[in-house]
Amino acid sequence: MTCTFSSPLTEQSLLEYLDGQAPPEVVEHVAQCPFCADRAAELARFQSRLKALLYRMECPSSLALGEYALEMLPPSQASRVRAHVDQCPHCAQELAQMESFLAVPLFRDRLREGVEKVRVLVARLVSGFSQAGGPQEAALAFGGLRGDEEEPLIYQVNDTQIVLEIQDDPDHPGKKILLGLITGSEQPMFIVRLQDREHSPATAHVDEIGNFAFSQLHPGAYKLVIAGEGMEIHIPQLRINGASSPS
Repeated sequence: MTCTFSSPLTEQSLLEYLDGQAPPEVVEHVAQCPFCADRAAELARFQSRLKALLYRMECPSSLALGEYALEMLPPSQASRVRAHVDQCPHCAQELAQMESFLAVPLFRDRLREGVEKVRVLVARLVSGFSQAGGPQEAALAFGGLRGDEEEPLIYQVNDTQIVLEIQDDPDHPGKKILLGLITGSEQPMFIVRLQDREHSPATAHVDEIGNFAFSQLHPGAYKLVIAGEGMEIHIPQLRINGASSPS
């Protein structure tokens, strides 16, 4: 297929057309020329893919926003996050949602001052779904998330179960995603902290049905702490391997 007119439109003219800023003759050209109309459509698809890739590319990660909300960032990094949030409505909204989870006074006071007595419980590994006899809702919740990688890890402490699954991070090659689900707890759990020896603690919020997630994780040994009001559940040794299981 070739251009209906003597010369096809330039890419600049097509971009102006897609932005709604093209002069009438360009609009008429696209309307009458299937060749240039196809080029405009392809350019529009490319722009859409590019926007998806670059969406919030310069924004702090959710982990950094969470650490900022908990006042755990160094002053210089906190200043950069604050300056970004002041200019970014997306991050401002996400930060506001995080801060709403931290509105429980006793929990925030304990994080800031460290003076309240906390009951610490250590969870034990009880293997996979079939051997542990985990609740059906846990299996169902993970049904849509599991891939062909490692089997879920199930930890138990009293009547509370913590189901963990480690997957490849599709957006960050070489890194991992940790998915978690808490069931059976009689009291709400608010925050999960994940820490290795080389980085500051990462934080995640537990949603209303007990889910939490961490992304962009380097392989290594971690400590996981699930914190509620007056109680913490510790998983002191959590290994995140670098290689995926064969499919």
